[in-house]
Amino acid sequence: MEKDVKTAQKVVEGGIAQLANQPTLGLFFLREHVISAAPTLLEDHRNSSRLTRELERGSFDAESASESMIGLKTACGEALTSIEEQLTIATQALTSLQENERGNGQGLPFR
Repeated sequence: MEKDVKTAQKVVEGGIAQLANQPTLGLFFLREHVISAAPTLLEDHRNSSRLTRELERGSFDAESASESMIGLKTACGEALTSIEEQLTIATQALTSLQENERGNGQGLPFR
């Protein structure tokens, strides 16, 4: 990248010197440079516009998903908490059963 910048600076400095010394020749080189650089600039502009649109779409999708998750948590939060509590109770009961069976010398086949 730095090499490209230095090359561009040399070209510009040379073009300015030629423009000052020989206006017609300097303008010719300036015109050639613009003609050769314009397609690259336009392509970069198109790419940046396309990427900007994709970024906006992704941002909108992420925001929409976030709002949906907040709504889902609000709507189902109580039910999810209830399920979590029921699982905790079931896990505690299973642990208690396993401990009782171990105390009697009979193990449960699952852990």
